[in-house]
Amino acid sequence: TTQYYVAFGLANLGANEHNHVTMVEEGGLQPIIALLSSPDEDVHLKAAAAIRGLSVHPENQLKVVQEGGLAQLAILTQSKHVEVQREVVASLCNLSQADENKYEISKSGVIRPLIALAQSEDMEVAKQACGTLANLAQLQESQGRISEEGGLIPIIKVMRSSFKDVQREAGRALANMATIETNHDAIVSGGGHQMLISYLLNPDTACQRAGAQGIANLATNKRYRIKLVKA
Repeated sequence: TTQYYVAFGLANLGANEHNHVTMVEEGGLQPIIALLSSPDEDVHLKAAAAIRGLSVHPENQLKVVQEGGLAQLAILTQSKHVEVQREVVASLCNLSQADENKYEISKSGVIRPLIALAQSEDMEVAKQACGTLANLAQLQESQGRISEEGGLIPIIKVMRSSFKDVQREAGRALANMATIETNHDAIVSGGGHQMLISYLLNPDTACQRAGAQGIANLATNKRYRIKLVKA
């Protein structure tokens, strides 16, 4: 279809970092966002790929949200197609890097789907979903929403992933969730402290960092200091 070839061309242009700002300045963002609502799954894929490329650039991250891209991406988190899931969660992960976007993303309805996608067997989907949750968990409001949606136990489980990239992002998510004391009981009862300690022994530096940060956050709670030492 015409829409497919338009989306395909825009995705290819958006993959080139030199085009990121120019495409948006020339009014290319709105047509891409419109294509996200196409009934054609292939068009979804290419349009989401274009958003992923454009949202790498910090200047575009706010604009995607401001112009309605977040609402369409939120709908596409329900897609059953792995390739679409990859592009959508990667776009959300890029958008969530902007502090100004974190609150908007957390209230858009994507947290529950992100928790589910974090448990995907596909490495890229799981990594990007965990990365988005980790970024959102830098904001206290988002931490509360992730907890309310039952995200702590799934995040702890995903830390056992056989994929190093998924381990890193899941560990970072739990470490960020441990910054507020109201999450500590659920983290410890779910064995999260043990996973964080195991990360200290992980040969990967990023995992070590997540483990150290998470334990440091839990150790601010006097009730768990002895338990942590014994563990």
